[in-house]
Amino acid sequence: MFELKVKLPDTKNRNYQIMIGSGVWDKLPNFLANYKNSIARFVIITDSITKKLFGEKLKEQLRKKGLVVELVAFPAGEKFKTQETKTKLDHQLFGLGCGRDTMVMALGGGVVGDLAGFVAATYMRGIPYIHLPTTILAMVDSSVGGKTSIDTPYGKNLIGAFHQPEAVFADISVLESLPEKQVANGVWEAIKIFLTHDAKMFDYTMDNWVKVLAKDEKVITKIVAEAVKLKVGIVTRDERESGERQVINFGHTVGHALELLSDYKLMHGEAVALGVLVESKISELSGILPAAAFSRITAAVERTGIDKSVLKKYPAREIIEKMRLDKKSRGGAARIVLLEEIGEVYVKENKFAFQFENGLIKKALEYFYG
Repeated sequence: MFELKVKLPDTKNRNYQIMIGSGVWDKLPNFLANYKNSIARFVIITDSITKKLFGEKLKEQLRKKGLVVELVAFPAGEKFKTQETKTKLDHQLFGLGCGRDTMVMALGGGVVGDLAGFVAATYMRGIPYIHLPTTILAMVDSSVGGKTSIDTPYGKNLIGAFHQPEAVFADISVLESLPEKQVANGVWEAIKIFLTHDAKMFDYTMDNWVKVLAKDEKVITKIVAEAVKLKVGIVTRDERESGERQVINFGHTVGHALELLSDYKLMHGEAVALGVLVESKISELSGILPAAAFSRITAAVERTGIDKSVLKKYPAREIIEKMRLDKKSRGGAARIVLLEEIGEVYVKENKFAFQFENGLIKKALEYFYG
């Protein structure tokens, strides 16, 4: 088991633990018992699929430990990560009589983590919550860093708040239920951060891809732990995404545009992989990323089963238009994180994202249309 501590600056009592390994949920009852004097009830927020897989069982296990635990669920899927769903969840908490002495437990993948975290951030102006991620994607991405959000018709994650959890319990054993495609989908969030920060872990992930798909516990734990360790370092240095934390969104400027245009039929990791590919091409066309490094990234996309021909479905002008609403945009123009080499981002004058003419972005996209 790995234990990491997030130590956030400038405000006391904002440190929390991230536990990664098989069976870490077994530590949950003792952890929750620490709140017996301040928390009257716990509410598990999950989706309809995870409710059946883990939610009901977890609720009963915790109730047997003498805790007051409720469970609320919403329909599974990115298309339900909306203001309407959030309002329904708020009202369910009101109906249960939840006060500020309530703790939310976000049980599920990235959609659940973002949405449940946003409920916790705003319910009665903020109540505590913990993450219980059930996918690799959620373990390495949404459960770490305190970003909470909902989607809008204008773009993904455009409404939300920074609200740090009390703890994260990433139990590797629950990943056994994930289909192969979901494993690849989640690991791309780890690959992305290795591309920007750790060339050796990028190589390790590619060299062990067969074991990744087989859900080898040792390999998956190492990938998740190393990706989380990198993200924790970034979040600690730049909690509010004023500088370095923008790097975490490498591949997301294009990726989020693709998700929106596909009406979320593209999975997040798949869209990020395609976004990484396009943004790496922009890096190469800008004379920053060597052609050999771009070739290795292309090979990684193919090795992990991502179909780059999907890009042909989406006209360049539509992708560029959606990119304008990315959170890194300034003055209505998208800004893109660039790679200088595998494991290293391009930084100039302490800037981590850069604006480009639409013509260059279009050229990068059209490279994949041939």
